[in-house]
Formats: sequence, structure tokens, C-alpha cells
Amino acid sequence: MEWSPVMSGLVGGLIATVLSVIALRQQKRGRKEDGWTVLRPSPYIHLALFLSAGIAGFIAFLFLYGSSRPNLDPEGQELAALALFVAFAGGALWCWWWYYAQKIRWRGATIETIRFGRSETFSRHDIVSVEERETIGECMIKFSDGRKLRFSLYAHGAKQLIAAARRSERL
Repeated sequence: MEWSPVMSGLVGGLIATVLSVIALRQQKRGRKEDGWTVLRPSPYIHLALFLSAGIAGFIAFLFLYGSSRPNLDPEGQELAALALFVAFAGGALWCWWWYYAQKIRWRGATIETIRFGRSETFSRHDIVSVEERETIGECMIKFSDGRKLRFSLYAHGAKQLIAAARRSERL
């Protein structure tokens, strides 16, 4: 039996769906640090980062050193390899930025993000809406001054932060 691209896509989508459900069911509470509750990456997020980086590295290796088979269309293969490298490297950078380069924590009525040593503080009393976007695994909290806070639904502590934000939400 030969695998068609459609069948491969369906199997990949099924695997991603199963992993998403497992990740959502195995969430833990946020970690406590100095009285703050902190969002932290889950194994699902670690897996996404390391697989994206690993696949990007493998594609870069193939792009730089080629394959042992003679290329029928070397220019097309190089272009495809470059596009795949950019896509997977971009995915790895996106994961790193959203889950490792910033820290989201909360205590009482204060929510704080820290990016590269610079902190931004939000008040839970200024929350206008809380939107859970399950199709992309993201939550967005909107504040009355127009600022937005986005974080992954797969992060440990996400359910706690959503519950705290919903208690303060102004509708």
C-alpha cells in the first residue's frame, strides 16, 4: 500500500489531535515562586520546540550536504528544503519566544509579564474579556486600555490563570 499525501496529512492531524487532548488532560497547576503563581511550559510545548528545532536542523543538514541520491531537480529540491527549513525554524523560534523568553505570573489582582528583564503589569480589575481559542491552543485576555495578553492553553497553570481572569472579567 502506498501512502498518499492526503493519507499522511490525515494521520498527522490525528496524531496532533490525540497529543493535544493528552496535553490538555495532563495539565498541572502553575508553579509558586515568591508568592506568585507562574505559567510554565508543559511537556507538549517542550516537544513542539525540540521537534521543530530538530527537523529544521535535519533539513539544514540535507540542504548543506545534500543527499546520496542523484537529484532530478536540484533547484526545486533546494527551494523546497529552504522553505521547509524556514517554516520549522520559524516554528521553533515562535515556541521559544512565547513559552521561554517571557514569563507570565499572577498574584492577587496583579498579572505581570517579564520579557528580557522588562516587566509589564496588568490589573485583573481591568479585564474586559477572556477568549479561549481552542483551535489554535491559545487564550487571549483583553484589558480596558486595549492591551492584550496571550498565552498557551497547554501551559501548566493556564486553567488557573483563566479561572482567575474570568472571576475579574467585566462584561
